Amino acid sequence: MNICVISEEMNVPFDEGIKNFAYNLVKQLSKDNSVLALSILGDKTNGRYIERLKVNKTFLSYSLFKRIRHFDPVVVLYIPSPSATIFSFMRTKVLRLYTRKTKVVMVALQPREYSFLSRKLMPLLIPDLILVQSASLLKQLSTFGCCVELIPSAVDLERFHPITKERKLGLRSKYGIDADKFATLHVGHMNRNRNIQILKKLQGDNNQMLVVGSTATEQDKDLLDELRIAGVKVITGYLENIEEI
Repeated sequence: MNICVISEEMNVPFDEGIKNFAYNLVKQLSKDNSVLALSILGDKTNGRYIERLKVNKTFLSYSLFKRIRHFDPVVVLYIPSPSATIFSFMRTKVLRLYTRKTKVVMVALQPREYSFLSRKLMPLLIPDLILVQSASLLKQLSTFGCCVELIPSAVDLERFHPITKERKLGLRSKYGIDADKFATLHVGHMNRNRNIQILKKLQGDNNQMLVVGSTATEQDKDLLDELRIAGVKVITGYLENIEEI
């Protein structure tokens, strides 16, 4: 089956949740289907699975129209990096214009708030199907007349699995965490809006805070310095073996 997967950012490094979700979904779908994966933003992509196609944020693009029509997919699967904003719904409407006989499916990985105007526009913009990961988002989007299904994302059990006590001690030594301290981990964006600074208060005594920052967004360097001074372990580079953390 021909499946076209579109997302704003499927570019390396894959150190952010939605990028990782989209990339791994493309890899799995490619095992049994013919997949055209298009990354709309970003620069360097994984050429084995993903094609870079630069278009504007509205998706109004002759090159995108031509690429989709030439591939002739049965399904266009849109995974918006900003999740299910009203503008993401508008982009699904544009994709529908390009592919009148093709099913357009949107994957909404995060909840969003909608203004009065957005709620009024929503019934005019809904795709054929929306896949979500929470019951609350399913209920919210269903009220707008959307066809919504709940499908939780999976976990790569080859990478993420229980390990032995000896292996844990080895990893603590590798990342500079005392064997007798209680370790707490945060992985994500490094900015004050995420309230990361609260970790300074938790650091100390028998607690060791560990923060791994995404390189997908701009990092607050002053905040990182504050965390380090407080004793928080901070890792800002890309970790290929994130499962070790």
